[in-house]
Amino acid sequence: MTVSVPLGARAGGPDLARGIALLGIALANLVGWLHGSAWTALLKQQDASAADRVVDVLLALLVDNRGFPLFALLFGYGIGILRRRSLERGERTGRFLRRMLRRFAVLLAIGLAHAILLFSGDILVGYAVIGMLCALLVTRGRVVLAAAAIVTLPALGVLGWVDGTVGLGGGTGYAAASAPDYLAGVGIRAPDALHGLLLAPIEEIGLLSPMALGALMARGALLEDVPAHRRRLGRLARWGLAIGLVGAVPLTAVLVLDPAHARLDVEVVLGILGVLHQVSGLAGAVGLAAGAALLAARWGPRPAARAP
Repeated sequence: MTVSVPLGARAGGPDLARGIALLGIALANLVGWLHGSAWTALLKQQDASAADRVVDVLLALLVDNRGFPLFALLFGYGIGILRRRSLERGERTGRFLRRMLRRFAVLLAIGLAHAILLFSGDILVGYAVIGMLCALLVTRGRVVLAAAAIVTLPALGVLGWVDGTVGLGGGTGYAAASAPDYLAGVGIRAPDALHGLLLAPIEEIGLLSPMALGALMARGALLEDVPAHRRRLGRLARWGLAIGLVGAVPLTAVLVLDPAHARLDVEVVLGILGVLHQVSGLAGAVGLAAGAALLAARWGPRPAARAP
């Protein structure tokens, strides 16, 4: 049984960070509704107007590949909190895992409905599949979680390679976005959603890196018990945000310079810049989470007890 936490007892840091993450994901996915124009890096339009290009550059620098790793980190942080509470109640591991399986089964159903009925860029299916894996690993201890975060980091980088080289494929937007009618769009999205479900354990395994990192942070209530971790949170905020910003600059420059995409050496360079953009985004996500915890502790309501 799960007991809800009264609003006055909630820790504001994770809530503030979730809001930042969701805003970032919403802004980053706006490109999914633009179609008919050739892509460049990060799914942006090659022939954007000057005003749109300014917005694209700002999003690439501050939002793209920053919002979703922050969301994944907080997703794993939530799993870590649930495990911590389960242990405090003396609950057996099997019961914890069965409860998590029910939760993720519901999330999977919602994700499939969303992917088929509304949007080709759904992320919930991947979060449901990889989230269950994270829930299993969180029962195995700190070392296993740390190993999972490190081992799956290259897979997260692969997603960045795609972001860097996406303009080479001649894409012009999600096919379903330009379908002649709603039913035609469903006909395009449905097989894509099922394909994504089958390949989620492989294609989305990079999500496990920020999720496992978040679950590790939750073991010590890093984002909740700010007084005990203030100095560490300060360092994480400073270094994480700095690395996230610097790491985003090279691929963002592509949106300004828009180099020719014809040669293999250019593809390799763009891919490497994409990996840098993605991996540095994880550092930026950690910095954002730490900064949100510090801001909430300073300016937000003070919880009566530690809670997520």
